[in-house]
Amino acid sequence: MATAAVLIAATLSSAAYADNYGGVSTAEKQRVANEVRRYWSGNDASRMLCIIGRESGYNSRAVNWGDSDGGSHGLAQANGIWARTMGSMWSQRYTIKGGVAIAYRIWRASGWRAWGGGSYAC
Repeated sequence: MATAAVLIAATLSSAAYADNYGGVSTAEKQRVANEVRRYWSGNDASRMLCIIGRESGYNSRAVNWGDSDGGSHGLAQANGIWARTMGSMWSQRYTIKGGVAIAYRIWRASGWRAWGGGSYAC
């Protein structure tokens, strides 16, 4: 019984939670990191990469339809309420380039508070 409890605790740890959308290759994670560094540098780049890890597990195709604000989409789990503001860019939300560009526009408009929730901070 104790072994099962340890397994459950390990599964619910932040590391397991960050990969909540399934396996993403190391190469894809590197492409995400490279794209993030086109927009942010230093600590800001690290913070966005942490947010992307927490929100989507680096999976550009991640979606959460349980979010009451039109779902959460892509790498940084942008809420559907941003669709109108993003215009045609919104159609690229499930790509690495589009997801990072959308995250950057949200960050420019709202700062880090747009990603203030979650079970752990970045």
